[in-house]
Amino acid sequence: MEYKVEYDINSGACVVQVSGVHERPQDTQELFRIAGTVAAEHGCSRFLFDMREATILGNTTAAYKSVIDHEKYGASKLFRIAAVYSEITENEEFLENVVVNRGARYYKVFDDMLAARDWIAK
Repeated sequence: MEYKVEYDINSGACVVQVSGVHERPQDTQELFRIAGTVAAEHGCSRFLFDMREATILGNTTAAYKSVIDHEKYGASKLFRIAAVYSEITENEEFLENVVVNRGARYYKVFDDMLAARDWIAK
């Protein structure tokens, strides 16, 4: 997995652009670590994970393991995180449900970047 972090002044979010092969659960856990580090260094609490250029590997079990303890990896339940995929599969929907059911009120998956930017800016 390769990634690049930028700040989007329009939405007020730190954008993490992900490319290459993204293997769940370890790479998703790494994204949460990145969010925690960026939050600590720059005070950012809104994140947009742009996954559109990534090839996602993993099944439903891997999706579950990716987010079961996201706070352990540095991502606060108070972060507002939008994850944008080129296509939302049942694994991404399941991942969103697990995060929300574990207490993170502001995690949502999208397949539309504009909708994600609008949601993250609220």
